[in-house]
Amino acid sequence: MATKRVRVPKRTARLIFDGEYEGIEVVVRLDLSIDYLLRFTGPGNGYGPESSYPEATAMHLYKDFARAVLVEWNLEDDQGQPIPADEAGMGMVPPAFASFLITKWGEAAVNPPAPLSGISNGGSTSVADTIQMGPLK
Repeated sequence: MATKRVRVPKRTARLIFDGEYEGIEVVVRLDLSIDYLLRFTGPGNGYGPESSYPEATAMHLYKDFARAVLVEWNLEDDQGQPIPADEAGMGMVPPAFASFLITKWGEAAVNPPAPLSGISNGGSTSVADTIQMGPLK
């Protein structure tokens, strides 16, 4: 029997894109629950009639992702104004980029880069890893 309870560290990653999305950097939370991850990576992205979240739509998926996963990004609109890394900002990006971002986040959450930082954070702060994202295939 375990003698001491320990919290799982909360990690973030900086996704750095190249190719079509050259120069975009997005900081995301990696350590969400398995249940949460399966909403995005399960059949039909976890949203739809075949899921346990049938009331949700693609709009819910993107807003939920923005609330729970996005920390920051360096995106700007056509006038050079920053796009906020929140629900409103997620609604301003093209659907192809939003879907690509969610896919790359899922890959990073399940397969973080090796080796991960050995820094102990006591569960109170994030350890950021940088993950280079390749071009859209």
